[in-house]
Parts: sequence; C-alpha cells; structure tokens
Amino acid sequence: AIEVPPVLGNMEKDDLIYTEGMGPVQVTQTLTVTDIDSRYLNLATIRITDGYNASEDILRYSGKISGTWDSKTGTLSLSGRATLSDYQAALRSIRYENTNIINPSTRRRSVSFTVGTFFETSNTVYRYITLIAKNSPPVLGHIETSSMEYCIIQEPAIVTASITVSDPDNTTLNGAIIAIADGYVPDQDQLVFTDQNGITGSWDPASGIMELSGTSLLSNYQLALRSIKYTNTNELEPSAGSRKISFFVDDGSDKSNEVSREVLVHDRVTGLLTGNNTICKDDNASIPLQISFRGTPPWEVEISRNGVFEASYRNITANPFTFNVKQEGTYRIASVSDRYCTGDTAGSGYARILFYELPTAVLSGSDSICENSSADLNVTLTGTPPWQFSYRKNADNPIDVSNVLISPDLITVSEEGTYTLVELYDKNCKGLVS
Repeated sequence: AIEVPPVLGNMEKDDLIYTEGMGPVQVTQTLTVTDIDSRYLNLATIRITDGYNASEDILRYSGKISGTWDSKTGTLSLSGRATLSDYQAALRSIRYENTNIINPSTRRRSVSFTVGTFFETSNTVYRYITLIAKNSPPVLGHIETSSMEYCIIQEPAIVTASITVSDPDNTTLNGAIIAIADGYVPDQDQLVFTDQNGITGSWDPASGIMELSGTSLLSNYQLALRSIKYTNTNELEPSAGSRKISFFVDDGSDKSNEVSREVLVHDRVTGLLTGNNTICKDDNASIPLQISFRGTPPWEVEISRNGVFEASYRNITANPFTFNVKQEGTYRIASVSDRYCTGDTAGSGYARILFYELPTAVLSGSDSICENSSADLNVTLTGTPPWQFSYRKNADNPIDVSNVLISPDLITVSEEGTYTLVELYDKNCKGLVS
C-alpha cells in the first residue's frame, strides 16, 4: 500500500499582531494535524522563514515531545514518536517572542510548520506575524544631586552641567520644558536660554516655565539643557530660599521622565560700618568700630584706611562685630563675604577717626619782689579752652587752676621760689607742659 503523508490545515489567515514588549505569544490556536493511515508522527519543523532576526526572534516551546531551538537558522525541531493529537497540541503550544523591547525590527515574519514520519512529510503551512513597535520615551539622567548655590550679585548661573539626554528609538527630540516647579517667585526668578541648533526658547514669567521647541538631535538638546541659566532680578531684597528646577523633554510621541535640581537663592550679603570718633594724638587708647552684617555666618571682611588695606577678619560669627583701631583716618569696608557669597560694598558706610592736637602750656616770667608784695607769671596756652593746669613752688604740693578761658593766663605769686607747671588738660586732651 502507498503511504499517504500527514496533512496540516486550518491555519489562521490573518496575521498575528505582535506589539513590542508583549512577551511570548501563541503562534496558532487553530492548526490541525491529520493522517488517514497513521496515528503517529515522528518529527516536526517550525521555522521563521522570512524576516528572521537572530538577535531578536525566538520560538519558545515546552512539552513532552522533545524540542531543540537553533538560533542561527531560526528553526525549532520537534522529535519523538507521538500521537497526532500530541503533535497538534505541541504545535499549538509554540510561542513567538521578540526579545527587543526597546526598538525591534518591524519587518514582517513568516513562520512555517511541517510534520512528518520517517517516510513521509506533510504539506507546509504558514502563519504571518506583523510587528508593531511602540515608541520608547526619551530618558533624562545624571543631573547633579547637590544643590546649586546662587548669590544675588553674580551673573546668571548654569543650572546643570551634567544632565544627559537619551532615547532608545529616536535620534531627535521635538521640545523640552524647564520649569521652576517649587518656590517660584514672579518678578524675581527667571530662566535664561539662548537659541541654538534649531532650538528656540520661550520664557513665560506668569508660570515660571521655559519652553524649548524645534526638531534637533539628542546631543543638541543635551547642550541646550546644559545651557539653561537661573537668575534673580531683585538685587536689593531677594526672596531667599529653595527653588526646584525641573526638566522634561519630548520626542513628539512621549515625554521623558522628570529630573530636577534644587537652587538655593541666598540673601544679599552686606556690611555696614559705623563708629566715628576723635582721639588725642598721643593717646594709646583704641577706638571701637562696628560692622552690622547681612547674610549667613561666618563672614569675612577686609578693612581699608584712607584707601589702603588695613586689616582682614575671618570666621566672624558675631553680628554686629566690633574691632578696635588706633590710627587716624577714614575706614571703609573693602570687601565682604559670607559662608556662600561675595557681598556688595555699595552703601557699606565708613568710620572717620580724627586726632586732636595736644595742648601745651609754657610758664614764663621772673621777678624780684619786696616783702608783702606780689608778682605775675604768664602761662601761655594752646589747644581748646577751657584749660585746667597745676603748678607748684619748689617741691610744694601742686596748686590747681581750672576753667581757664583765655591765653595767656596770669599766676599771681607772693612767695620766693622756683615755680613749675605740673599738668595740663584742655577740653579734649591731656597736654604738654614746659
């Protein structure tokens, strides 16, 4: 008798629709296996014949009939004596999977099925697979985790220098959103962007959003995001505190993940110097000057006298801060900074220290006097009245003279002896006597 080959039939006519990332999917649910003169089969061959991509496509099988997958040829081979129904169940259990879940090839696949005995081979039937690739959204990463410190008097500052832009299945992007998401202060906070590489920027001060638009390469959008700058336009009374700057990009189909960086806006740093005074020229006393700070301690300050560097003070935590000077001149704050920022010396005040010239007293006059008569000695004075001085005869105790308003002053004496000045004061200072 002539052996009749087995027959495969009832394969689905419609394509199997396989969407990216679906995982293993049953190739056929309706395929039938018949053989009019045998109840058993010995083998089956299932092969991805058209569109096969060895790096992506796989036929998966697990059952009681032995199966071997050859990734080089895209062929699944089943072997072993089993009933028709067992082979039919085995063929219906075969699943197709595309392992590229990011950017698979969308070329149409065809899967062929053949069964046989040791003597006859069946017809070949096909199931076609249409692949639908899903868009993968772009990815932002590697933004700095540390806060950006912003000082009021500085130029607009780059928000991030390390952010990266990638997209698994696109080489270009269509736009980006950079927003001051938290802490936004209208009329102060601003994001700055310079148009580049076909990318244009539009700042909305009402919402605190910078929108970038234009189709351009991923690398160009990465450069664009790295060029975004933050500035605060209120240089006198800024609202210090935290701002959250968030970033998104868009490939035309999907938005990326959000990444953000904190910007810490610091208060204006200033110092106000006070303490005008006048001291006596030969006086060793020191004069206290005071600086009232604004900002975050510790502060550093440099002081000039008459336009020349005089002294520097560091690690200042006291506010106000007091220091002492001994020299005449005009003292100013040459520079000031706090923990984070260099400060502004405009309107920082000054302290003027002046010297009083020391008063002098010169005693003159000599005479002979008769008994029971008197003589006048002159005391010539310089300085600012009223004066107070003392004199003595020989080694006697000093005699005080006070509230002298006119120079020279006369001392009337009636006793013989040598008269000398002991001490002198004018309105301001202790003076010199001779």
